[in-house]
Amino acid sequence: MDNNWIVENLTNAFGVWNSKMTEMWSLLTESPQTFKGGTIWQTTERLTNLRFVNKRG
Repeated sequence: MDNNWIVENLTNAFGVWNSKMTEMWSLLTESPQTFKGGTIWQTTERLTNLRFVNKRG
């Protein structure tokens, strides 16, 4: 019986696993200021600033 297909499937599975874990790690360790070019962070700061300006005025 030839077991090469098992080794090949395991190798492919670990390759996908490592790729996805690398992708997830890069997302988890990225700062909010650089995530998606910082657009989400900038929008959050603008909304926060607007909220405080409206409370003062």
